[in-house]
Amino acid sequence: MQVGALSLKHRANDTQKQRIVCFIGSTIEEDLDTLKIFAKKLKKNGVAVDIISFGDCSEVQRNKIDTFIANVNQEENSHRIFVDPGEVYLS
Repeated sequence: MQVGALSLKHRANDTQKQRIVCFIGSTIEEDLDTLKIFAKKLKKNGVAVDIISFGDCSEVQRNKIDTFIANVNQEENSHRIFVDPGEVYLS
């Protein structure tokens, strides 16, 4: 995500809105404080983040994603979706 944020910072067309779509298929290894700091940097730069988490999500994983979205969210521009195993349709 840091590479995506850096590329958005140096984008050619500055009039477009900034958004990162993140697909998660494994556990998040970063601690909660690191995620909060990174989310606040993204919020400061006006970057919206959409997170799609596939597979079994533990309560700790969901808590990390919810906390990240709560810190990066600005005017309801960031979202998260949890896709449980066995679901066929993404809608």
